Amino acid sequence: MKKTILLLMILAFANTVQAQINTAKPWVIMPEKTYDYIVGEASGEQALRSIMDMASYERNRTDFEYKGTLHEISYIMKMIKAYGLDDIRLENVAKADTWNGISASLWEVSPTIQKIADYDELVPVLASGSENTDVEAEFVWVAMENMRMSQTNADVKGKIVLTDAPVNTGHMYAQANGGLGVVSFNSPRPLYDPLQIPNAGIGARRGAQSAGAAKPLFGFNISPRQGYLLKSRLISGENIKVQAKVQSNRVQFDIQAPYCAIKGSDPNAGSIVFSAHLFEGYNKLGANDDASGCAVILEVARTLKTLIDRGLIERPKRTMHFVWGDEFSATGPWASNNKDIMETALCNINLDMVGINLNDNNSYYVMHRTTYGNPHYVNDIAENFFIYMGETNRSAMLAPGRGAIYPKPVIAPTGTDDNFSYSISEHYGASDHEVFNDWGIQVPGIMMITWPDQYYHTSEDRVDKLDATQLKRATVLSAAIAYTIATAGEDEAMRIGAEVLANSNKRLGFYQVKYNDMIANADDVEAAWRNAVFAIEGHAKNEKNTLATIQELVPGSKKISDYMNKGNASIDKATANVIEGLKLFAEGRLGKSLKISLSPAELAASKTYPVQTSKPKEMRYGALNKMMESLTAEQRSDLRNLSNTADIARMANSGNNSVLDIQKMMIAQYDRTPAIEDIHRFFSILEKEGYVRILKK
Repeated sequence: MKKTILLLMILAFANTVQAQINTAKPWVIMPEKTYDYIVGEASGEQALRSIMDMASYERNRTDFEYKGTLHEISYIMKMIKAYGLDDIRLENVAKADTWNGISASLWEVSPTIQKIADYDELVPVLASGSENTDVEAEFVWVAMENMRMSQTNADVKGKIVLTDAPVNTGHMYAQANGGLGVVSFNSPRPLYDPLQIPNAGIGARRGAQSAGAAKPLFGFNISPRQGYLLKSRLISGENIKVQAKVQSNRVQFDIQAPYCAIKGSDPNAGSIVFSAHLFEGYNKLGANDDASGCAVILEVARTLKTLIDRGLIERPKRTMHFVWGDEFSATGPWASNNKDIMETALCNINLDMVGINLNDNNSYYVMHRTTYGNPHYVNDIAENFFIYMGETNRSAMLAPGRGAIYPKPVIAPTGTDDNFSYSISEHYGASDHEVFNDWGIQVPGIMMITWPDQYYHTSEDRVDKLDATQLKRATVLSAAIAYTIATAGEDEAMRIGAEVLANSNKRLGFYQVKYNDMIANADDVEAAWRNAVFAIEGHAKNEKNTLATIQELVPGSKKISDYMNKGNASIDKATANVIEGLKLFAEGRLGKSLKISLSPAELAASKTYPVQTSKPKEMRYGALNKMMESLTAEQRSDLRNLSNTADIARMANSGNNSVLDIQKMMIAQYDRTPAIEDIHRFFSILEKEGYVRILKK
C-alpha cells in the first residue's frame, strides 16, 4: 500500500512538472539578445519624466500659446531633435476653431460666503463651451431622474440649476426651462473617488456653435463631495444664492502634427507607423490619456535609435514613422496628406493610455486586434510578445531548479515589480488606429491600452496614478513588435507565418468550444449548427487572409508563396476537423444526420466578388463616410438593416472575398447574421458610386 501511494505521488509530481513546462512560453519571435538590448535600453523613468513635462496638471492655455506652438508639441519637437531622429518636421495639417476658457469662479454669497469652484485652481471645473457670464442667482435642485423624464420645474427660471446629471444634460434642461446655467456633481465613479471631476462640456469643443442651436449658457463641474453637501442643504429648505463668473473666447489656430522617423536601409521595403494623441480637446490634459502613449512612442524612438547608433542592433530595412497630434483631428488629415508614407506603410501601432498602475486599477494591458476587414500578421507578432512578457514577468509555482520567479524581468528602478497582467482582445475603435484602418487609408492598425482606468476623462488623471514599470513594459513591447517587422526577411517571414498558423489552430479550437455552447443552449439546434458552421468558415477565411499578408514582407518569394499554399491546406484540415466536431455534437443532440445546402441566394453570393477600385484611396481618410453622406434618403433606407458597413467595405480590399465569405466573416466577428440581400445591395451602391467592381467567378 505504501509503495502504491509513493508511486502515485511520483506520477502526480511528474504530471505537475510536465504541466508547468507546457504552460510556460519561454520562447520569443526575435533573437533573445536583441530583446535583451531593448529591455536594457528602454526607460520607464524617461517616459514618466516626459509625461511630467507635458501633462503634470491641467492648466489654462493662454491666447499667446495658441498663437505660437502648443506646449506639448514644443516638448515633442525639442526631444526628437535632441535624440537625433530622422526627417524631423512639424506639419500644419488643418485649421482649428476651438472654445477656450480664460477664467471662471463660483462663489456662494448667501447665507454664507465661500468659494465653490475656481478655474485657476482646477481647470475641469469649467464646462467647455461655457459662455461669458457674471450673475448672482439662487440655486435650485433638479435630480437627474426628473430631467430624464422631462419634468419641468417652474422654479428653474432665472436660477442656476444644481444637479447630479451630466453637465450637458443639466445645461439642456436649464436652456429649455429658463435657467441661467448649471452646476453638476455628476461623476463616473463617485463611490470609488468622491473627488473626481469629469472632463465634460456643454457644447462644441472644436467647431463653432451651429447657427440654429440655442444660445449656450454656462456650466460648472464640482466634485460629488461638494455636490452632496449643497444638495442636502437645498432639499432641507435652505435658500442658497451664488455668484457665477465666466470669461471665455474662441480661438483659431493651426492643428500641428510633430513627425520624425528612423530611416530604414531599404526605402522600397515598406514601413511601420507609430501614433499617439497629444490632445482630445485642448483644455483636457490627461497624464494617462494620452500623454502616456505619446511619451512611450517617444521612448520607443529613442531606444531603437540609441541601440542602432551604438551598433548593438542592426539598422532595420524598413523605416519606422512616429506621429503625434490631436486625436483624429490631426491624425486624419496627416494620413491623407502623407500619401507617400501610407503607400509604404505595412501596419500602424497606436498607443492610447498605456501607463496606469495595473494592480491599483484592477487593470490589464490590452492589445486590440485588427478587424477581419484588415487582417494582418501584426496581431500575432504582438500576441507573441505579450505572452512572452507575461510568462517571464509573473510569479509562478516552479519546479525546484527551474529558475527565477521572473526569468526576464522588465522592471523600472522606481516602478512596481508586479506581475504583468495582459489581455489579447478583439478589435475596438475610438482611437487613432481607426484613421489607419479607414477604407481610404488601408493600413492595418492595432491599439494598446491599459483598461479599466479608474481616472479616465477626469481631473484625477494625474502622473501619480502611473507606473514607471508599466511604461517600460509598454515601450519594450512596442519596440519589439515594430523592430520584428522592420527587420523581417524571408526566414523571419516564414517564422511569422508559422506563428499565424499555430495561432489559427488555437483560435479555431477556441471557437469550436464557443459554438458547442451555442448549440447546447439553442432551441433550434439545426439553425444554430448551420450558423456555427458559417461562423467557423468565416474565422477560417480570416486566418487564410492573415497568413496571406506575410507575402508583403518578401514580395515574389516562391518559398513564402509555397508556405502560404501549404498553410492554407493546413487551415482547411483544421477547419474540417472543427466542423466535424460541431456536426457530431449537433447530430447527437438531434438524433439525426445534418447537411448544409446553400440557398440560391447563397450560391450566387459564393460566386460574386466585390473588388475595390482606386477611388477609396483617392478619397483618402473618411472615404466611406463621404460616400454615405452623398446617398439619397432612399439609398440610406435600403441600408438601414446593415451595421458595420465600414468593415464590410474593407473586405473588398483584396478582391479575394466573395459576398458569401463576407457574410460568414461578419457572422464570425459580430455574432450577427447580415442578410445576403443587404450585403448585395450595399455593394451595388458602392459599384454605382465607383468604389468597387463586381466580378462573377
